[in-house]
Amino acid sequence: METAALIVAIVALAVSLSAFVFELISRRRQLLLTIYDKLLETEQQRGRRLVYELAESGTSYESLDESSRDCVNHALSTLNVLGFLYERRYVPRHDSLLLWGPAASRARRSAQICGFLDYWDKKSEGPVAPYLRKFAAAAESIDNRSS
Repeated sequence: METAALIVAIVALAVSLSAFVFELISRRRQLLLTIYDKLLETEQQRGRRLVYELAESGTSYESLDESSRDCVNHALSTLNVLGFLYERRYVPRHDSLLLWGPAASRARRSAQICGFLDYWDKKSEGPVAPYLRKFAAAAESIDNRSS
């Protein structure tokens, strides 16, 4: 009788643990899909496009009007949030890098070229967007290994 109770308890524990793990995986994927949807919004795309265009034309970030600067800042800040979620393992790391690594890497490089990161680093008295920088570096290291 005790053996049967022990077996039932072990099975119940296994079912509970598997449900917990499944829920955790589902929540991580859902969080990635939520940030994915956010990054696809028109204003997010506009902000990334602006920073890419600034870098390609060699134009300074400071030449933008306030609305455009805010748009770039918001787009880079959202990528920084994704980098935070990646760093803390709140989202699936491999999928995050595959989906947004190239865009984050390009955005970080472009923001560096056009002076955005230097401008805000000086203004903040320290590095801004640290998670974007780490996420972009991780994406670049993946690209370098696959080349």
